[in-house]
Amino acid sequence: MDSPGGQARAGLTPGADHRRLSGQALGLHSAGLLTMQAVAALVAGALAQWVPVATAMVIMAMLSLLVTAYLTPRLRRPIEMERTRVGV
Repeated sequence: MDSPGGQARAGLTPGADHRRLSGQALGLHSAGLLTMQAVAALVAGALAQWVPVATAMVIMAMLSLLVTAYLTPRLRRPIEMERTRVGV
């Protein structure tokens, strides 16, 4: 049964879905962050087996800066929100 606010689920406040999805997004972000930190540590350790540790640290720092420079413009794009009309 649809409510006047366009919510398909009865008994939920308009912000309830938003809070639930925000929690899921935060969990996904945390899992991805920890996973990629582990991957980077693995790569750095493997690299340090073949080159001096200081060189491995410099290479990993440069890779980090390159990834940051690559991703920054893409993450600054405006987010388009879906507009819903209340009472329809």
